[in-house]
Amino acid sequence: MNHNLIVRTISGAVYVAAILAGLLLGPISFGIVFLAFCFLCLVEFYQLINNGLSLDINTPIATFAGVFLYIAGYLMASGIVETPLIFVPWIAIFIYLSVREIYRSDIKNIHALAYTFFGQVYIALPFTLLTLLAFDHSYGLVAYGHEKVLALFVILWANDVMAYLFGSKFGKHRLLERISPKKSWEGFWAGLVSGIVAAVIFAFVWPNVLNIWQWIGFGAVVGVFGVWGDLFESLIKRCLGVKDSGRMMPGHGGIVDRMDSFLMAVPAAVLYLMFI
Repeated sequence: MNHNLIVRTISGAVYVAAILAGLLLGPISFGIVFLAFCFLCLVEFYQLINNGLSLDINTPIATFAGVFLYIAGYLMASGIVETPLIFVPWIAIFIYLSVREIYRSDIKNIHALAYTFFGQVYIALPFTLLTLLAFDHSYGLVAYGHEKVLALFVILWANDVMAYLFGSKFGKHRLLERISPKKSWEGFWAGLVSGIVAAVIFAFVWPNVLNIWQWIGFGAVVGVFGVWGDLFESLIKRCLGVKDSGRMMPGHGGIVDRMDSFLMAVPAAVLYLMFI
């Protein structure tokens, strides 16, 4: 067997195992595992921007801010903390960073500040919103439930695998060639249908979480926005002239490369569930 394939398989298995363990072992493991993923994604993203654009983002402070945002969101969603004042330190960090730019001689570093803010929205916010999918606040009670988060990942994985397999064999019409030359419309539709089928299965496994039509909508939203998340990260890498977001996952590239679909699917899924 090809060495790279072995490394890729082991790395992917560890990634999947970490997510499943985080979800299935309870709210504490959920918090810890996704805190770790949030931290790694933030570090990788800010290093990618610094290296690609020769900027001077304060990676430790920016990463701390994103991690703090996730922790504050987790504490609010889980009911441990009930006051939104917990977000005040996060706001204070960005007031400090903004005022700091006034007194710096290098005016170019305002670009670093802009990318610092962008990293919070692009990386930290989806992880923070994920806590809303994991904790249910019905009837004035707070309860942890892994169902919607697990379904989101399974739908994304089903979409990704089938889009690759079907697109590799039958793909003839490019989806968006200027950004991702290998993606095809055939692969897109195969992936989307596979994600919706997975959602229908979840409708029978967990009928009390969402009804079948809500599950179908959930599958469609996660599938479509997952593809856009993948394309958006590809756009960032193309603008920076790099192939991978990093090297944290041997055989796969970076952590952000593996979670690109997740980063856009989570906010979309949260908005979808709020509206229904």
